[in-house]
Amino acid sequence: MALAQAQIETERLDALRRLAIFRSERQPEFDAVVSNVAHLLNCPMSVVSIVHEEDIWFKATFGLGATEVPRENSFCGQTILSDDVVIVPDATKDERFKDIPLVTGDFGARFYLGCPVKVDGKHRIATICVMDTKPHPVSESDVEHIKNAARVVEGLVKARKTEIDLREALSRSQNDRREDTPSDTDRPEFLARTTLETSRDGILFLDPSGHIRSFNPAAASLLECPEASLVEARVQDLQHGLEDIISADGSMANPLALAVSDPDSIRDREVRATGSANGQDKWLRLGVKAVREANRSAHDGVVLSLTDITSDKQQTETLQAFFDNFPGGLVHYNSQLQLTYWNEEFERLLNMPRSFLEQRPNLKEVIRFLADRGDYGPGDPGEIAADRLDRYGAGSQHAYERRTREGKVLEIRGTPLPGGGNVSSFLDITARKEMEGMLVDKEKFVRSRLDELEAIIANMRQGVSVFDDQGRIKLWNRHFLELFGRADGEIKRGMSLVEVLELEKQRGEFNEDPVAFDATLRRQLDAGEVVKAKFKHINGRIIGIVRTPLPDGGWVGTYEDITSREMATERITYAAHHDTLTGLANRTLFNLKLEDAITRAVHFGETSDLLMIDLDHFKPVNDTYGHDAGDTLLRLAGARLKECVRSKDTVARLGGDEFAIIARNLSEEQELVCAIAKRIVEALMMPYEINGNMIEVSASVGITAISATEKSANEILKKADIALYAVKNEGRNGFRHFDDLPPGT
Repeated sequence: MALAQAQIETERLDALRRLAIFRSERQPEFDAVVSNVAHLLNCPMSVVSIVHEEDIWFKATFGLGATEVPRENSFCGQTILSDDVVIVPDATKDERFKDIPLVTGDFGARFYLGCPVKVDGKHRIATICVMDTKPHPVSESDVEHIKNAARVVEGLVKARKTEIDLREALSRSQNDRREDTPSDTDRPEFLARTTLETSRDGILFLDPSGHIRSFNPAAASLLECPEASLVEARVQDLQHGLEDIISADGSMANPLALAVSDPDSIRDREVRATGSANGQDKWLRLGVKAVREANRSAHDGVVLSLTDITSDKQQTETLQAFFDNFPGGLVHYNSQLQLTYWNEEFERLLNMPRSFLEQRPNLKEVIRFLADRGDYGPGDPGEIAADRLDRYGAGSQHAYERRTREGKVLEIRGTPLPGGGNVSSFLDITARKEMEGMLVDKEKFVRSRLDELEAIIANMRQGVSVFDDQGRIKLWNRHFLELFGRADGEIKRGMSLVEVLELEKQRGEFNEDPVAFDATLRRQLDAGEVVKAKFKHINGRIIGIVRTPLPDGGWVGTYEDITSREMATERITYAAHHDTLTGLANRTLFNLKLEDAITRAVHFGETSDLLMIDLDHFKPVNDTYGHDAGDTLLRLAGARLKECVRSKDTVARLGGDEFAIIARNLSEEQELVCAIAKRIVEALMMPYEINGNMIEVSASVGITAISATEKSANEILKKADIALYAVKNEGRNGFRHFDDLPPGT
């Protein structure tokens, strides 16, 4: 299994190197995808990641300053191993990710939704994801949105692959021409023939009766006809799979026959081809050029071109679905700044007539329409339109807010595309602006009642501090000083947070970099985030901290002694995962550890072993010496078991006199685990002195390996139990490995 996984990884890295996309140039198309999917899923961060052997490089980011991270212990490093979407509603509750640095560190990742991206239907070379520092529920539509975004990224990567393939084909063609250079008299014919032979577009030359006089290999391939069947054939008689189209008189007609009879009607037509050999429909674009001699109305033949636009069509449909499901308005202008796509929300937010949009106006005409209508306010519409076109239509990335005639406030973002054109989004932020206005009015009211506020804060049971928009403290109460053990006069009005933290660092109460901590906190607060944290003081007190941003900048911090609450939570958590008698892991924690060991074996090739242990003749101990003595013996046995293994191994009591051990990362050879089993048997058979009595018991141990060959926890437990009962049947007081048992045991 490990060898197969290694081979797949080798092939994946080869495909990635051929693309030459790792640490390549930035592309606005990728930036537009992450920006739109972040807004669509209401997440502050989105990334397209290229996953290399050891590093993950960000091809495009939204809301994230980093450019790359190590692959090990990362979300995307796990996603690249998956064939489906990876969903992490709350990383702190996910056994796969709760201990990784992105979750436990300053970044504090909580939510992750990611999808792998394949380049050729096989090799996963990238991922697209959204993240947040707050947990999120995940709906079916969220999963479909991230999958659609992955399809768009896949289309962009495939476009890059096509470009590379084309360059390689041209290079090979140039090498062939160097080896067989034609004479000057043959050069025009040679160049024309070479162009036709290597073209991916199909070319057919048809005479006025529809007979095929010449064609290139691509034409036969696209029509899925043997080349021999095209020689001198009439296109009207071909079995080609192209659907009929509407002719000028309204009837349905064979598109190839129509190209001969009415070439002017097929200058740029998209036609579906059904019954393909691979079972999937494809789309072809047909172009026709009539060949006429001077002063003749009838043509002497037609040149028919066939272009496979299946990939473009699929990408267009995906993009249209993305447009239709975007929560705001979306609009796309092509390289000539002509309107090509828009969604219904764009129509609604800007109150645009459908009849006007269906005329496919250019950006200048759209802006002038809005200016004439008064959307941009009073003034000369021509001057206003020219100014806005100069500011927002010249191809630069932009973001701004404006109020419509109806009073709505729109947030407008525009992203230029590398080949020309622009994608713009329109979000209705009226409610948010009204809320911000209410908060501003509320803060003004609070400031006008500052004396009252100070009196209230002074009498609050919580510690309180207020920092202004420059990060300087301007108000606090006595509880704030007492919780942190600060002396009177230590905090002075106007001190920065960095200065306050420097004082704590000098006393050994703060271990981080004050400047870096302040910068991270300010970024979170500036984004409107309520920042919650827990701080453990050197005196053992645990303080809950909540910092809430203010509308005009700055923040309010509240501080509460949560020591008792946290200790109670820790006790509850510990009790839920540990045996109350022995203090060992209980069955719940054991099951989690077993599943983790199986996952590590399957994905990373880590081999572990499971040892199931029963105390022999334990019932007579209870019957003879009482249950108190039995409980004492179980505690002493648990302690001896822990002494026989390493700290990273899991020792659990499953119930009664039944114990289990998961020994991690052992060699695939049996000698090491058998040595541990022997040590356990010898340790447990040593006499126990309990209440003045010397009590002796023995132990039976069943062993089985935890490897990639067995993914079921039940099957692994079953094998260990079979080995255990083999020991019991042989007289107890020993150990057996499942692999050593006779077949059929």
